[in-house]
Amino acid sequence: MVHGIGAEIEDPDGWVWELLLLHECAHLAVARAVGVPGRIRFGTRLQFLVLQTDISGIEFAPRRQRLTAYLAGMGFNLATAAVAVLLLAAGPVGDHSLTRRLLSILVLWSLLPLTFELMVFLRTDVYFVLQDLTRCRDLYGDGRAYARYLAGAALRTVRRVGRSAAGQALPPRPQGDAVAVPDPSLGLPAGERRAVRLYSAVLVLGCGVCLGVMAAFTLPVDISLFMGPFGSSGPAVTVGRSRTERWYSPCWARSTACGWSPGGAPGHQLTSGSRRKHMLGILDNAEGRRLDFADYVADFDERFWSIGSEGFWKLERGQSFQEPGVESWELLRDGDWVRSLDLIERQRQDYTKHLDRIFAAGFSHHRVRVVERPVTPYLQWELHVLRAKDQCGEDVRVVPAADVAGLEQQGPLPELVVLGADAVYEVLYTGDGLPDGARRFTDPTLVAGVRALIQRLHASGEPLADYFAREIAVLAPPCQ
Repeated sequence: MVHGIGAEIEDPDGWVWELLLLHECAHLAVARAVGVPGRIRFGTRLQFLVLQTDISGIEFAPRRQRLTAYLAGMGFNLATAAVAVLLLAAGPVGDHSLTRRLLSILVLWSLLPLTFELMVFLRTDVYFVLQDLTRCRDLYGDGRAYARYLAGAALRTVRRVGRSAAGQALPPRPQGDAVAVPDPSLGLPAGERRAVRLYSAVLVLGCGVCLGVMAAFTLPVDISLFMGPFGSSGPAVTVGRSRTERWYSPCWARSTACGWSPGGAPGHQLTSGSRRKHMLGILDNAEGRRLDFADYVADFDERFWSIGSEGFWKLERGQSFQEPGVESWELLRDGDWVRSLDLIERQRQDYTKHLDRIFAAGFSHHRVRVVERPVTPYLQWELHVLRAKDQCGEDVRVVPAADVAGLEQQGPLPELVVLGADAVYEVLYTGDGLPDGARRFTDPTLVAGVRALIQRLHASGEPLADYFAREIAVLAPPCQ
């Protein structure tokens, strides 16, 4: 007898497998405490990869010890979540501190795998508890045999056989192309027979749903990921971002928040798989280095604090991004506009500290934001963020999309980041709008030319404070 819990879960922080291992260790510890040997190994349940603990000998132990062994893993998960919740409630941690975030993640990853335990058709921990409480010897095996018997009868490959007057199953008899086969559940006690027949229905339904979900969703995604490297846009893989890079380069992606998306609103999406032909097409012919996302973040962070007197210059053209991990954006996505704005206001101290550090390093910070009408919900939110940063010292100017139309006759402007006289990045995205790294250019003439272009746009732009008061402050909350 083996059992375990599923692990087909996305885990960006690398915590799931550690918690799964500790879950299985709880089973193993209880079993060994009553003298039953066991071992932990990998296995599969349909399409799920699982860790499982083989403690087959526990079935010979008293019922109380058996149930304790079966429930030990879930008990560990619940205890871990309970301790984390208590620390969240009683600990001196702020609403947005790293400690609070980590404890919240711990609660999530402790409780989320428990949903897998309810999938009793995959012989999970709850399955073994159910088997023990119904006093079945082999609930899964008998249920599968009964399901196969019914399937054969439905397909007319077997003929169902009843019982004799003495209560015994009648012997099988050939009848045409169908073979008479006795009901395999007839030899079970009445209570066990009812449990097996009910479980067989759960088994068929559950396996059917799992395989259907795999065929409809999992396989297409897997095929897309596999084929990504052979296509033009690369695999859609999301990579974590550093704190500095989060400040300057939000993920540019299709957003479904509040029922809107850049595909249905005016705006442009740049991809690494399609080359742009515009005034800045010179970048396509220039000698640059292609960086994957992790290398781009590392390179950006290494160069940022030594920008120098030429300053930081950024051109933002896209109208819709996603900002996973940014709480105020997540509140926007969830439709909680009031709390989103409140959180932005409470982050002013962080903005001020960051900009003070920039000024202390000896360089200035400038941003050009191209705005299309009507304003998308994301851009409405971002302009609130930029207003707070602008009031804390960042120099933000707004340029209407119509003013850059002459530069976009053959395609939209790319998103550009210029670090002083050192480097310029053309930030790239996949066809799905996910970060796909950047191209870095370090030729001094090219860097100076791109910086001069952004400076001209900045000089022609309107101060954000004036634009915001006239165009943004009067807008109704998005999603309403």
